[in-house]
Amino acid sequence: MLLRMIACILTVFVSLVLPAGSASADGPDKVVVGSSPSLAAAGLFLAKEKGFFEEEGLDVTIEIFKQSTVQILPLLATNKIDVAACGYSSGLLNAFTEDTGIKMVACLGRHFPGRSHLAMLISKQLYPDKMDRDVLEGKVFALPTRGVIQEIITERFLQQYGLGLEDVELVNLSYPNMNAALAGGSIFGAMQLEPYASKAVEEGYAVEVIRAAELRPNFQGGVLLYSRDLMEERPDVASRFMVAYLRGVRYFNDFLDGAIKDDHGVFDIIDKYTALGSYEAFQKIQFGGVNPDGFLDKTSIGEDIDWYHERGYITQRPDPADIVDDSFCEYAVSVLGKYPPHDHRER
Repeated sequence: MLLRMIACILTVFVSLVLPAGSASADGPDKVVVGSSPSLAAAGLFLAKEKGFFEEEGLDVTIEIFKQSTVQILPLLATNKIDVAACGYSSGLLNAFTEDTGIKMVACLGRHFPGRSHLAMLISKQLYPDKMDRDVLEGKVFALPTRGVIQEIITERFLQQYGLGLEDVELVNLSYPNMNAALAGGSIFGAMQLEPYASKAVEEGYAVEVIRAAELRPNFQGGVLLYSRDLMEERPDVASRFMVAYLRGVRYFNDFLDGAIKDDHGVFDIIDKYTALGSYEAFQKIQFGGVNPDGFLDKTSIGEDIDWYHERGYITQRPDPADIVDDSFCEYAVSVLGKYPPHDHRER
């Protein structure tokens, strides 16, 4: 009910700025995507700008929503948009308590060593000579909000020192405001997102302690979701979309691994959607990983469901098998082949 009420408010806006997704015998099939302005969606942006969607006979419109989950999910649930690319959180999981028919269909972000765009930062002016339980207890840590993956990873950080979330003070701040608070010393630490994490370290007001993937290797981050109408009424379009999307993901993976030399081209595309700011900043960022075959990690998702449920962030425990549909990734991999493993190289 809540999703539908929010969707009603947003519908007028969407009808003005977004074309409705539809199949056409006379031209490309239209697909409307709602995305966060996140670096995790680099593969999606590359698929659009490199022409991979066009090659699949698709006319894809990407609309950026800064408050991604709050704004995008109601539109997806009511079939006002066809695809959503957004962060993975308790808010997303709560959407599955209603009969919306939406499904998680592909990976948008996954954290593993060397590919993790979340970092625990400590204010440089408060950085202790020794990090231990006595130092950390009672300190102020910032999160973007509660019930998100950053809260889980912050708990993992504290557990290294025998502490829990209840032993520190948690405050909600936007990512830019986290950096301002770190610089001013009004918070002790923050689980910060790229590009803000690299910026804080580069400008000298924060110290990076550890990346999220070192605290919890290979966990699922962002996700790609499909609407009920796209899957049920236009499955061929949904399948072709996945082929193009994974081509974009693989292009970006190859770029990060040094197999493709396209620094300024990739930067210009990502900057168009994320306002990254400068090529120099782009070169310093540690990007997150994305499964180049698209498949989501259901084990990681199940662990998060349990964590959110135990803390009251979600009211039900959906089975990952019921909310994830692998069939579109399976189709895309049958077309593209499995992504060949190769050694990670620094950009």
